[in-house]
Amino acid sequence: MLAKGRPLEDIIALLDYLAASKPEFALDLARDIGRSDDERHVLLLAVLDDWAHASPATALQWAFQKSSQYNVPGNASLLYVVLEQVTADDPQAALTAAGNALQQPSNSLAGASASEVARLTVEALTKAGRTDLARQAIENWSHGPEATSLDGAVYEVVAMSVAQNSAGDAAGWLQSLPDSPARNQALSTIETVWAQNAPAAAIDWAEGLSQTAGRADTVTNIFSHWLNQDRGAAMQWLSDHENSPDYERLVSAATADPYRAPSQP
Repeated sequence: MLAKGRPLEDIIALLDYLAASKPEFALDLARDIGRSDDERHVLLLAVLDDWAHASPATALQWAFQKSSQYNVPGNASLLYVVLEQVTADDPQAALTAAGNALQQPSNSLAGASASEVARLTVEALTKAGRTDLARQAIENWSHGPEATSLDGAVYEVVAMSVAQNSAGDAAGWLQSLPDSPARNQALSTIETVWAQNAPAAAIDWAEGLSQTAGRADTVTNIFSHWLNQDRGAAMQWLSDHENSPDYERLVSAATADPYRAPSQP
C-alpha cells in the first residue's frame, strides 16, 4: 500500500484494525514499515493512542517494559505518549501505575526507571492542568515506601509548575515535605530561581524558616546569589537588617571576596 502511494491515513486505518486484537504486532509492523523517522513515529502514535484508550493497564505495562526499543530519535518518548494519553482519560489509573512502579525492585522495569515513570506521570498531569493531583501524588509518595525511588527531578516538575504562580508557595510546599536528598535538591532549585527573580522576597521568606528547617544555609545561599546578581541591592538589604540572626554570617559572605560570588557555607 505504501509502495503504491496510498494515503498514510489508509495505513493508519489498517494498523488501528490490527491493534484492536494484536496491539504489539501492530506496533512491530508500524516500526518496520515506516520509511522515515517521522513517518514511523506517526504510525506508532496511531497504534499507541488506540491501545492506551482501549486498555490502559496493558498499554502502560508494555510502555514500562518495551517502549524504549521503539522510540524515534528527536521525538517524545513513547512512554510519555502512553502516560499522557492515560492521564487524559483516567489520571488515577496513571497515578496507580506510577505508584506501583515506585514500589517495585529497581531492576523490575526493563525499559525505564521507576523515578522516570513517576516524573513523566506528574509531568503529564501538570501539562493537563492537574497540578493538584500531581502535588497530592508527591505528598503521598514522599511519606511512603515510594520515597526511596524518587529523585529530585520528580519534585522539581511539580514545584516548578507551582512556582509559575508563586515561588513562595512552591518553596513552602517543598519545605512541608519530609526531608530527603531529592526534596532538598528540588528546594535548592526553587530557591535559586526565586533568588534570581525576586531576591528580596526570597530572603525574607527564608528568614522566617526555623533553624531546624535550614534557615541559616538557605538565607546565605539566596544572599550569595543576590550578591552575584546585584551587589548594591543585596548590601542595602543587609544594612537594613542588622537585627537579622544571620547578620554576621551574611557579612562574612559579603566580605569574603567582593569580586566574585561567595562560596557556599
